[in-house]
Amino acid sequence: MQLKAIVGEAIADGYLFADYESVHPKQGKRYLTSEELQWIMTAPLHKPHLYLIRDMFLFPCYTSIPYSDMKFPLKEHLSLVDDGTWWMEK
Repeated sequence: MQLKAIVGEAIADGYLFADYESVHPKQGKRYLTSEELQWIMTAPLHKPHLYLIRDMFLFPCYTSIPYSDMKFPLKEHLSLVDDGTWWMEK
């Protein structure tokens, strides 16, 4: 029996409530302060791979590029300009 059928049968038998909605309080957005960003930038890291992770976190903070776009950047989104720097385009 598939899960959908089992759940449908449980609702029909009164074990589950079909109109149940979980209520979560609205959470306001919280932004990092300049001091918090500075602390993250200067925090001592004890493993080399943590530097890349920190930079991957900080880059969207300063550029407003969504983290989801940073998660899997594609080669076609990167371009090398004349002065030798890389630019991300989307």
